[in-house]
Amino acid sequence: MSDSGLMIGVSGIRGRVGEGFTPEVATRYSVAFGAWALSAGSARTVVLGRDSRISGPQFHEIVRVALESAGADVIDLGLTTTPTLQLAVEHHSRGRRHLHHRQPQSDRVERAEVIGADGLS
Repeated sequence: MSDSGLMIGVSGIRGRVGEGFTPEVATRYSVAFGAWALSAGSARTVVLGRDSRISGPQFHEIVRVALESAGADVIDLGLTTTPTLQLAVEHHSRGRRHLHHRQPQSDRVERAEVIGADGLS
């Protein structure tokens, strides 16, 4: 398994859909995130949302299933904005957020973003 074609940083992973960022990559990172979230505290809940880009529904479902397979309870907001997702995290008082989000300059780029309940990346 290669991470070639991915940009991996503290705010998540990015890559072109179908090239560096594939369903397999989304599954692998989402399962790892779910396992980490569960081991990091007592919260089992992960809030999940996506934007309106064309690959969103496919990857959103992949991420949801992967998180659930890792044992997370997923609050699925579906199509949403980043501020709404952050408010949902704060509302549910959970310490984890997982956002399936594309960068505005390219509709072929996926990003997974993790933010703690305190709002800090």
